[in-house]
Amino acid sequence: MDRSCHCNFGQPALEGGIAADVPLFNAALGVLSPNLHTPPSPNPFIRSERVILAGIKGSSQYFDRDTAKAMANLGFVILGEFSDKPDIDKTMAELEKASQKYLP
Repeated sequence: MDRSCHCNFGQPALEGGIAADVPLFNAALGVLSPNLHTPPSPNPFIRSERVILAGIKGSSQYFDRDTAKAMANLGFVILGEFSDKPDIDKTMAELEKASQKYLP
């Protein structure tokens, strides 16, 4: 039996296999689908999440995986401090300083 994942979450077509079950899986969990092309949810909270996310400039799903290790390590410290003391201006300044240092 083929157990490889043929999930193309960012692709417009959901063709059979696991990918076809993604909308049902997300509906059962009550979460927003990662595929932009899935049908809208009947859940008003999930519909509002979709509207909010459609208006953002960018996002990072895997901060620690998709960035330099040094940036990720310092970024988690900065975000942890933000959790304790939510000062958005300070946090953004520290993240920007770290990105200037560790990102190309």
